[in-house]
Amino acid sequence: MTVPQPIPDKYTLGAAERWHHARLLSTTAPGAETILYTVPAACLPEGFIARKEARLKFCVLRSGSSGNCSYLEHGDTRLLIDAGGFSLRRLEAIIAEIPVAPQRLAGIVVTHLHADHINTGTLRFSKKFGVPVWIHEYNMKVIRDVFEHRFVNNAVFRTFAESPCVIGAITVRPFAVPHDAAGITCGFRFSSAGEGGAALAYAADIGTFTGDLLPHFINTTAVYLEANHDPDMLWSNPLRPAGNKKRVTGGNGHLSNEKCGEAVAAICAGSSRPPAVVIMGHLSRDNNTPDLALRTVRGVLERHGIALTLCSASRESRTPLFDLG
Repeated sequence: MTVPQPIPDKYTLGAAERWHHARLLSTTAPGAETILYTVPAACLPEGFIARKEARLKFCVLRSGSSGNCSYLEHGDTRLLIDAGGFSLRRLEAIIAEIPVAPQRLAGIVVTHLHADHINTGTLRFSKKFGVPVWIHEYNMKVIRDVFEHRFVNNAVFRTFAESPCVIGAITVRPFAVPHDAAGITCGFRFSSAGEGGAALAYAADIGTFTGDLLPHFINTTAVYLEANHDPDMLWSNPLRPAGNKKRVTGGNGHLSNEKCGEAVAAICAGSSRPPAVVIMGHLSRDNNTPDLALRTVRGVLERHGIALTLCSASRESRTPLFDLG
Protein backbone atom coordinates (compact mmCIF):
# COMPACT_ATOMS: atom_id res chain seq x y z
CA MET A 1 0.00 0.00 0.00
CA THR A 2 1.30 3.50 -0.80
CA VAL A 3 0.94 6.02 2.03
CA PRO A 4 1.78 9.72 1.43
CA GLN A 5 3.68 11.22 4.39
CA PRO A 6 4.73 14.76 5.26
CA ILE A 7 8.44 15.52 5.43
CA PRO A 8 9.59 14.48 8.94
CA ASP A 9 10.94 17.41 10.94
CA LYS A 10 14.27 15.71 11.60
CA TYR A 11 14.96 15.65 7.83
CA THR A 12 14.20 19.35 7.27
CA LEU A 13 17.30 21.28 6.14
CA GLY A 14 17.99 24.86 5.17
CA ALA A 15 16.65 26.32 1.95
CA ALA A 16 20.12 26.21 0.38
CA GLU A 17 20.20 22.41 0.51
CA ARG A 18 19.52 20.41 -2.66
CA TRP A 19 16.35 18.38 -2.31
CA HIS A 20 15.51 15.17 -4.13
CA HIS A 21 12.27 13.26 -4.58
CA ALA A 22 12.61 9.57 -3.80
CA ARG A 23 10.16 6.74 -3.53
CA LEU A 24 11.20 4.76 -0.50
CA LEU A 25 10.44 1.12 0.09
CA SER A 26 10.53 -0.24 3.62
CA THR A 27 12.76 -3.31 3.86
CA THR A 28 11.97 -4.22 7.45
CA ALA A 29 9.40 -6.96 6.82
CA PRO A 30 7.48 -8.71 4.04
CA GLY A 31 4.34 -6.81 3.10
CA ALA A 32 5.65 -3.57 4.57
CA GLU A 33 4.10 -0.33 3.39
CA THR A 34 5.58 1.74 0.60
CA ILE A 35 6.02 5.28 1.94
CA LEU A 36 6.48 8.37 -0.23
CA TYR A 37 8.78 10.91 1.36
CA THR A 38 10.43 14.05 0.03
CA VAL A 39 13.84 14.15 1.68
CA PRO A 40 17.40 15.32 1.07
CA ALA A 41 19.46 12.57 -0.54
CA ALA A 42 21.96 12.62 2.34
CA CYS A 43 19.24 12.04 4.93
CA LEU A 44 17.42 8.95 3.67
CA PRO A 45 16.11 6.99 6.66
CA GLU A 46 18.13 3.94 7.62
CA GLY A 47 16.39 0.75 6.52
CA PHE A 48 14.90 2.29 3.37
CA ILE A 49 16.09 2.08 -0.22
CA ALA A 50 15.38 4.59 -2.96
CA ARG A 51 13.60 3.43 -6.14
CA LYS A 52 13.77 5.46 -9.34
CA GLU A 53 10.55 6.59 -10.95
CA ALA A 54 10.06 4.93 -14.35
CA ARG A 55 10.58 7.19 -17.37
CA LEU A 56 9.99 6.66 -21.08
CA LYS A 57 13.29 6.55 -22.98
CA PHE A 58 13.90 6.16 -26.72
CA CYS A 59 16.70 6.00 -29.24
CA VAL A 60 17.08 5.03 -32.88
CA LEU A 61 19.80 2.40 -33.21
CA ARG A 62 19.86 2.32 -37.03
CA SER A 63 17.65 3.78 -39.73
CA GLY A 64 17.71 3.41 -43.50
CA SER A 65 17.03 1.00 -46.34
CA SER A 66 19.96 -1.13 -45.15
CA GLY A 67 18.32 -1.80 -41.79
CA ASN A 68 16.03 -0.35 -39.13
CA CYS A 69 15.96 -0.80 -35.37
CA SER A 70 14.86 1.48 -32.52
CA TYR A 71 14.82 1.00 -28.75
CA LEU A 72 12.15 2.02 -26.24
CA GLU A 73 12.00 1.46 -22.50
CA HIS A 74 9.75 2.31 -19.59
CA GLY A 75 10.78 0.94 -16.21
CA ASP A 76 11.64 -2.73 -16.62
CA THR A 77 9.92 -3.02 -20.02
CA ARG A 78 12.30 -2.84 -22.97
CA LEU A 79 11.20 -3.06 -26.60
CA LEU A 80 12.73 -2.95 -30.03
CA ILE A 81 10.76 -1.30 -32.83
CA ASP A 82 11.72 -3.21 -35.97
CA ALA A 83 14.96 -5.17 -36.17
CA GLY A 84 15.39 -5.91 -39.87
CA GLY A 85 18.14 -5.77 -42.43
CA PHE A 86 20.82 -7.32 -40.23
CA SER A 87 22.41 -10.70 -39.67
CA LEU A 88 21.90 -12.24 -36.24
CA ARG A 89 25.47 -11.39 -35.23
CA ARG A 90 25.16 -7.81 -36.43
CA LEU A 91 21.83 -7.33 -34.66
CA GLU A 92 23.34 -8.56 -31.40
CA ALA A 93 26.24 -6.12 -31.80
CA ILE A 94 23.90 -3.18 -32.44
CA ILE A 95 21.75 -3.97 -29.39
CA ALA A 96 24.91 -4.19 -27.27
CA GLU A 97 25.42 -0.47 -27.87
CA ILE A 98 22.50 0.42 -25.55
CA PRO A 99 23.47 -1.89 -23.69
CA VAL A 100 20.64 -4.29 -22.85
CA ALA A 101 20.82 -8.06 -22.52
CA PRO A 102 18.69 -9.54 -25.33
CA GLN A 103 16.92 -11.84 -22.86
CA ARG A 104 15.52 -8.79 -21.07
CA LEU A 105 13.67 -7.52 -24.15
CA ALA A 106 9.88 -7.83 -23.88
CA GLY A 107 9.40 -7.89 -27.63
CA ILE A 108 10.16 -6.62 -31.12
CA VAL A 109 7.26 -4.53 -32.43
CA VAL A 110 7.26 -4.66 -36.24
CA THR A 111 5.91 -1.90 -38.46
CA HIS A 112 5.67 -3.94 -41.69
CA LEU A 113 7.10 -6.88 -43.61
CA HIS A 114 9.77 -5.26 -45.78
CA ALA A 115 13.16 -6.91 -45.25
CA ASP A 116 14.82 -3.80 -43.82
CA HIS A 117 12.33 -3.96 -40.92
CA ILE A 118 12.02 -7.72 -40.35
CA ASN A 119 14.17 -10.44 -41.92
CA THR A 120 15.58 -13.87 -41.13
CA GLY A 121 18.04 -12.24 -38.71
CA THR A 122 15.06 -10.94 -36.73
CA LEU A 123 13.46 -14.39 -36.60
CA ARG A 124 16.71 -16.12 -35.64
CA PHE A 125 17.17 -13.55 -32.87
CA SER A 126 13.66 -14.30 -31.62
CA LYS A 127 14.38 -18.01 -31.55
CA LYS A 128 17.78 -17.68 -29.86
CA PHE A 129 16.66 -15.39 -27.04
CA GLY A 130 12.94 -16.19 -26.81
CA VAL A 131 11.99 -12.59 -27.63
CA PRO A 132 8.43 -12.32 -29.03
CA VAL A 133 7.97 -10.69 -32.44
CA TRP A 134 4.83 -8.54 -32.35
CA ILE A 135 3.13 -8.09 -35.75
CA HIS A 136 -0.32 -7.12 -36.97
CA GLU A 137 -2.66 -10.11 -36.94
CA TYR A 138 -3.33 -9.73 -40.67
CA ASN A 139 0.40 -9.89 -41.40
CA MET A 140 0.52 -13.26 -39.65
CA LYS A 141 -1.55 -14.57 -42.56
CA VAL A 142 0.95 -13.41 -45.19
CA ILE A 143 4.29 -13.79 -43.42
CA ARG A 144 4.76 -17.35 -44.72
CA ASP A 145 4.71 -15.92 -48.23
CA VAL A 146 7.60 -13.64 -47.25
CA PHE A 147 9.84 -16.01 -45.27
CA GLU A 148 10.67 -19.70 -45.42
CA HIS A 149 8.48 -21.76 -43.11
CA ARG A 150 11.43 -23.02 -41.09
CA PHE A 151 12.25 -19.48 -39.93
CA VAL A 152 8.63 -18.61 -39.18
CA ASN A 153 8.01 -21.88 -37.32
CA ASN A 154 11.00 -21.36 -35.01
CA ALA A 155 10.33 -17.74 -34.04
CA VAL A 156 8.07 -16.58 -31.20
CA PHE A 157 5.13 -14.49 -32.42
CA ARG A 158 2.49 -12.33 -30.77
CA THR A 159 -0.16 -10.37 -32.65
CA PHE A 160 -1.97 -7.08 -32.26
CA ALA A 161 -4.93 -5.58 -34.13
CA GLU A 162 -6.34 -2.06 -34.32
CA SER A 163 -7.06 -1.83 -30.60
CA PRO A 164 -4.39 -0.73 -28.09
CA CYS A 165 -2.40 -3.50 -26.44
CA VAL A 166 -0.16 -3.46 -23.40
CA ILE A 167 3.33 -4.94 -23.36
CA GLY A 168 4.61 -4.78 -19.80
CA ALA A 169 4.56 -1.13 -18.74
CA ILE A 170 4.10 0.25 -22.27
CA THR A 171 0.80 0.82 -24.07
CA VAL A 172 1.02 0.32 -27.85
CA ARG A 173 -1.61 1.96 -30.07
CA PRO A 174 -1.23 0.77 -33.67
CA PHE A 175 -2.60 2.59 -36.70
CA ALA A 176 -2.39 1.84 -40.41
CA VAL A 177 -0.25 4.06 -42.67
CA PRO A 178 -0.03 4.10 -46.50
CA HIS A 179 2.92 2.06 -47.77
CA ASP A 180 3.38 -0.63 -50.40
CA ALA A 181 4.46 -3.55 -48.21
CA ALA A 182 2.62 -6.88 -48.21
CA GLY A 183 -0.14 -6.89 -45.63
CA ILE A 184 -0.60 -3.87 -43.37
CA THR A 185 1.99 -1.20 -42.55
CA CYS A 186 1.63 0.27 -39.08
CA GLY A 187 2.64 3.33 -37.19
CA PHE A 188 2.46 3.36 -33.40
CA ARG A 189 1.77 5.64 -30.50
CA PHE A 190 3.71 4.39 -27.47
CA SER A 191 3.09 5.58 -23.92
CA SER A 192 3.31 4.44 -20.33
CA ALA A 193 0.51 2.04 -19.40
CA GLY A 194 -1.26 4.66 -17.29
CA GLU A 195 -3.07 7.74 -18.60
CA GLY A 196 -1.08 10.89 -19.29
CA GLY A 197 2.67 11.09 -19.21
CA ALA A 198 5.14 10.91 -22.06
CA ALA A 199 4.25 9.52 -25.49
CA LEU A 200 6.11 8.70 -28.69
CA ALA A 201 4.51 8.73 -32.16
CA TYR A 202 6.38 6.49 -34.61
CA ALA A 203 5.98 6.10 -38.38
CA ALA A 204 8.96 4.58 -40.21
CA ASP A 205 7.84 4.12 -43.84
CA ILE A 206 4.88 6.23 -44.93
CA GLY A 207 3.87 7.35 -48.40
CA THR A 208 1.47 10.15 -47.44
CA PHE A 209 0.74 11.93 -44.18
CA THR A 210 -3.04 12.13 -44.36
CA GLY A 211 -5.31 14.12 -42.09
CA ASP A 212 -6.75 11.02 -40.44
CA LEU A 213 -3.27 10.22 -39.08
CA LEU A 214 -2.97 13.49 -37.19
CA PRO A 215 -4.76 12.39 -33.97
CA HIS A 216 -2.12 9.70 -33.45
CA PHE A 217 0.66 12.31 -33.46
CA ILE A 218 -0.68 15.35 -31.63
CA ASN A 219 0.32 16.09 -28.02
CA THR A 220 3.19 13.62 -28.01
CA THR A 221 6.55 14.16 -26.35
CA ALA A 222 8.54 12.92 -29.34
CA VAL A 223 7.88 12.10 -32.99
CA TYR A 224 9.80 9.72 -35.23
CA LEU A 225 8.87 10.36 -38.85
CA GLU A 226 10.33 9.51 -42.23
CA ALA A 227 12.23 12.14 -44.22
CA ASN A 228 13.37 9.87 -47.02
CA HIS A 229 14.46 11.94 -49.97
CA ASP A 230 14.95 15.23 -51.73
CA PRO A 231 12.83 15.09 -54.92
CA ASP A 232 15.38 16.98 -57.03
CA MET A 233 18.15 14.58 -56.04
CA LEU A 234 15.91 11.58 -56.68
CA TRP A 235 14.65 12.62 -60.12
CA SER A 236 18.14 13.63 -61.30
CA ASN A 237 19.75 10.40 -60.09
CA PRO A 238 20.75 8.41 -63.22
CA LEU A 239 21.20 5.22 -61.19
CA ARG A 240 17.52 5.00 -60.24
CA PRO A 241 15.10 3.68 -62.88
CA ALA A 242 11.95 5.67 -63.61
CA GLY A 243 9.75 3.00 -62.04
CA ASN A 244 11.61 3.24 -58.76
CA LYS A 245 11.33 7.04 -58.75
CA LYS A 246 7.57 6.83 -59.31
CA ARG A 247 7.22 4.27 -56.53
CA VAL A 248 9.23 6.31 -54.00
CA THR A 249 7.36 9.55 -54.72
CA GLY A 250 3.94 7.90 -54.95
CA GLY A 251 1.25 7.91 -52.30
CA ASN A 252 2.34 4.50 -51.00
CA GLY A 253 6.07 5.18 -51.17
CA HIS A 254 8.14 7.42 -48.93
CA LEU A 255 7.87 10.95 -47.49
CA SER A 256 10.15 13.63 -48.90
CA ASN A 257 11.93 16.11 -46.65
CA GLU A 258 9.43 18.83 -47.56
CA LYS A 259 6.42 16.62 -46.83
CA CYS A 260 7.96 15.55 -43.54
CA GLY A 261 8.28 19.22 -42.59
CA GLU A 262 4.66 19.93 -43.52
CA ALA A 263 3.53 16.92 -41.47
CA VAL A 264 5.48 18.13 -38.43
CA ALA A 265 3.99 21.62 -38.86
CA ALA A 266 0.49 20.10 -38.89
CA ILE A 267 1.31 18.09 -35.76
CA CYS A 268 2.48 21.22 -33.95
CA ALA A 269 -0.58 23.20 -35.09
CA GLY A 270 -2.90 20.51 -33.76
CA SER A 271 -1.12 20.09 -30.43
CA SER A 272 -1.54 22.04 -27.22
CA ARG A 273 2.24 21.73 -26.90
CA PRO A 274 4.80 20.86 -29.59
CA PRO A 275 6.87 17.69 -29.31
CA ALA A 276 10.11 18.11 -27.40
CA VAL A 277 12.04 16.45 -30.22
CA VAL A 278 11.38 15.25 -33.77
CA ILE A 279 13.64 12.51 -35.10
CA MET A 280 13.76 12.17 -38.88
CA GLY A 281 14.38 8.66 -40.14
CA HIS A 282 14.84 6.42 -43.17
CA LEU A 283 17.01 8.93 -45.04
CA SER A 284 18.01 7.73 -48.50
CA ARG A 285 21.73 7.09 -48.95
CA ASP A 286 21.69 8.32 -52.58
CA ASN A 287 18.95 10.94 -52.61
CA ASN A 288 19.32 12.76 -49.31
CA THR A 289 21.82 13.91 -46.70
CA PRO A 290 21.33 14.52 -42.97
CA ASP A 291 22.22 18.19 -43.41
CA LEU A 292 19.77 18.64 -46.30
CA ALA A 293 16.97 16.90 -44.39
CA LEU A 294 17.55 19.09 -41.34
CA ARG A 295 17.72 22.31 -43.36
CA THR A 296 14.62 21.50 -45.38
CA VAL A 297 12.44 20.47 -42.45
CA ARG A 298 13.67 23.40 -40.35
CA GLY A 299 12.93 25.76 -43.24
CA VAL A 300 9.34 24.49 -43.51
CA LEU A 301 8.84 24.91 -39.77
CA GLU A 302 10.29 28.43 -39.80
CA ARG A 303 7.76 29.42 -42.47
CA HIS A 304 5.08 28.33 -40.01
CA GLY A 305 6.74 30.16 -37.11
CA ILE A 306 7.72 26.92 -35.37
CA ALA A 307 11.02 26.21 -33.61
CA LEU A 308 11.78 22.85 -32.04
CA THR A 309 14.58 20.31 -31.63
CA LEU A 310 15.31 18.22 -34.73
CA CYS A 311 17.52 15.17 -35.05
CA SER A 312 18.31 12.93 -38.02
CA ALA A 313 18.75 9.19 -37.50
CA SER A 314 21.62 7.38 -39.18
CA ARG A 315 22.20 4.00 -40.81
CA GLU A 316 25.67 3.88 -39.25
CA SER A 317 25.30 4.95 -35.62
CA ARG A 318 22.63 5.44 -32.98
CA THR A 319 21.01 8.62 -31.75
CA PRO A 320 21.28 9.74 -28.13
CA LEU A 321 18.97 8.00 -25.68
CA PHE A 322 16.19 10.56 -25.33
CA ASP A 323 14.62 10.83 -21.88
CA LEU A 324 10.99 11.64 -22.71
CA GLY A 325 9.83 11.85 -19.11
